[in-house]
Amino acid sequence: MDSKRFKYSICYVQDLRVTHVNGRWNGKIKLEDAADSPEAALNSCPELYAFLDEYGEEGWEMIGLTEKAVDQNSGTGGDRELYFKKEIA
Repeated sequence: MDSKRFKYSICYVQDLRVTHVNGRWNGKIKLEDAADSPEAALNSCPELYAFLDEYGEEGWEMIGLTEKAVDQNSGTGGDRELYFKKEIA
């Protein structure tokens, strides 16, 4: 009996940008090159909806998520971790 095998991926989302995939920076601008402009580094990451479309086309299925609550005093938070799986042959 053949059992299914899967790969897993964890994606970190900040301000509707996918900033990390499996712990690796996902922006086009390297973090070390963006010390003076963290906003530019963040904006170099893919937008969430475009990323989800692409990941889905590659066969990834979202299986869960966690979300941090927004801190009402500072306005920070609202970050998410998305969990995906993909069947492998």
